[in-house]
Amino acid sequence: MGIVAKAIKSWHAVSKGREFWVGLIVISVVGLSWGGKNLLDSPRPWFDEGIYLQVAKNVAQEGLWALRVSPQQTVGLEYVTVGFPVILPVAFSIKIFGASLLAARGTMLLWIVLGILFGGYLTNRLYGRKAGLVTALFLASFGPWYANGKNVMGEVPGLVLMLVSLIFLTKIEKGSRDWQDFFWLTIFACLAAVSKPSFLVLGPAMAFAIVILFWRGFRPTRSSAAAIITPIVLVSAVWMQTQFGGFPGSDVLHHYVNPYGLDDVGAVMRQNLIGMFTHSTPLHLLFMLALIMVALLLRGWRKTSATEMAMSTVIALTLFSYLRTAGWYRYFFVAQIMCFVLLPIFMTVTSEKFFKTKRWVPEALFLAMFLSANLFALLRDPSPMFGQDWRKMNAWLEGKKSVGNIAFINVPEAVYFYEGSDYRQYLRITDKLRLGEMDDEAEILMTPNPLPETIVLPADYAVSELLGSYAVWRKN
Repeated sequence: MGIVAKAIKSWHAVSKGREFWVGLIVISVVGLSWGGKNLLDSPRPWFDEGIYLQVAKNVAQEGLWALRVSPQQTVGLEYVTVGFPVILPVAFSIKIFGASLLAARGTMLLWIVLGILFGGYLTNRLYGRKAGLVTALFLASFGPWYANGKNVMGEVPGLVLMLVSLIFLTKIEKGSRDWQDFFWLTIFACLAAVSKPSFLVLGPAMAFAIVILFWRGFRPTRSSAAAIITPIVLVSAVWMQTQFGGFPGSDVLHHYVNPYGLDDVGAVMRQNLIGMFTHSTPLHLLFMLALIMVALLLRGWRKTSATEMAMSTVIALTLFSYLRTAGWYRYFFVAQIMCFVLLPIFMTVTSEKFFKTKRWVPEALFLAMFLSANLFALLRDPSPMFGQDWRKMNAWLEGKKSVGNIAFINVPEAVYFYEGSDYRQYLRITDKLRLGEMDDEAEILMTPNPLPETIVLPADYAVSELLGSYAVWRKN
């Protein structure tokens, strides 16, 4: 009878595991479907994305880790804050399918789906299958997951790499001491960290997790130590070479500390701190964070895992880092996603502690509350930053035939659609950071429409064509 009971128990476990994966895949397919909606027009191609698209195109077509500012001159990527883990997959897609927006954003759609899968699986490892599906639902219904993820930017790729790293951390925490687990934990953490400066906080977070493991009895072997050190050296070397062409100088480091060149960082931090408590989006984040802290307290701080501590550290450092920025909410997007991974702990802890029977009631209320909030925001603005003017600009560039040399003024996304390298480019990134030169040698200029007040063109140019949010100027 004991053998039969064990067999039945094993069958139930396999059946539940299969149900979890079926549910997770279904949710991911829903995310794929929603992410593919208006993939090219929402969000419309924009300034930062245009820079990253250019880099990926240059890597794919010329093996060039640089931005071109004239036919004979390029500038390095010291001030381009998206790293090679984001650029290379896009460049690979461009190499195969050509330099189209679909080739680039199709790659980002894959990152979106992987994030839902790995986010759900990580929560499953932490709190169980039901919690894992809840996290997957939260991610698949969260508007910014698509608004930030469909752009060629570093947020979602970095998050996916970080989630994979944390999955390996849970494996180590549960007793695995295989050197390969340490290797994959570190390599994915390093790749996440160099995807975008937002993820550099993962370094101290992972170091803190290792300290916790050491305090709880973990003693690294030579092989595990080597498996940790080797990826750090390798990834850092590749990053330094592709991003900086060597070790970054003091000006570059200052840019990473203050990327917007803010003169009064203290005043900006005070303003952002006030905004955290007076606007709905940051209040939603703080509410999730409060529920997580309550759940950890109810469960007991001593039971907090190293993985949970690592994610909590990422959230805390991300929020602090956000305060010193221009205040755009995508700068605490990483903290939002980490909260969605941790949030089901509130559901599991409170239902176990206060509801011995009919646990489905509080669980259903919890899911309904957050899922309805996500869906309300998602359906209220299903196509954020929608725009098709880039199609007019692309069509004009495709139809341009030997009508004179061209310069692109603060429209890096347009450069991506231009075939060839016979162009000039001027980028005014911040008041203190400008790439390329403004000159009057070009016969044709393409600029934003309307032209920003901060950009003054030479006097002998006049508008010849308007292409929605783009303008074409010709020399008199």
